[in-house]
Order: sequence, then C-alpha cells, then structure tokens
Amino acid sequence: MKKVVPEETKVPEETQSGDIVHIIGSGECDQLGLGVDKPLTARPLKIPYFVNAPIEIQSISCGGMHTAVLTGSGSVLTWGCNDEGVLGRDGPENEPIEVPLSDPIRLVATGDSHTIVVTQSD
Repeated sequence: MKKVVPEETKVPEETQSGDIVHIIGSGECDQLGLGVDKPLTARPLKIPYFVNAPIEIQSISCGGMHTAVLTGSGSVLTWGCNDEGVLGRDGPENEPIEVPLSDPIRLVATGDSHTIVVTQSD
C-alpha cells in the first residue's frame, strides 16, 4: 500500500538518508528534544539523538507541546510534555524515545493532547 503523508509534515527528499533533525523555539515543556532542560533557542540546534544514531525520517508531527517522528522502519519516536500520557511511553520527556508498539506504523499525527498512529494491515 502506498504511504500517504500530509504535505505539511513531509520531510524534504534531500534529508531522507541518515536524517538530522534541527529544532528552534521554546523548550519550556521539554519539547525541544535536546536531552537537557533548555527553555529557548533562537538558533537551530541539532537534536543529539539524530546525530548519534542517524535514521531515515518519513514524517514529523508537532502537537501543542510534544513531537512525534515516524521512521523509515515504521517505528515512532516521541518527546515533549507527557501530560495525559501523550508520548505513549515512559522515560525522560526531553529526548526522543521509541514508543513500544507491536505493529509497524504507516502514519502518525499529533494534536494538542494526543498522538494517533495508523498501523499496517496484515
């Protein structure tokens, strides 16, 4: 089945092999994913997770105070504010961590206080 990704979340083709994610803005709720508490960055910073273990990124979705990344292997990484369990996993909020899902993911989207995924059918 063809992968459908909304235009606003597509990552440019030139970044899709060993992708490095850069972040800019407010980190008041750990949504920068830098692994340290940093309240603000006005200049792009590389998220260390993606520098240390480059992966293929299919899409990125940003919620109110959290972010979800869909990888080329069908896993989802989340970081940011985990109120209401929006990250779908335990562990530090300020760094990308894989969500424990048993099925490969086709799509991921975020809202203000939720994350939704679509799994591949058998």
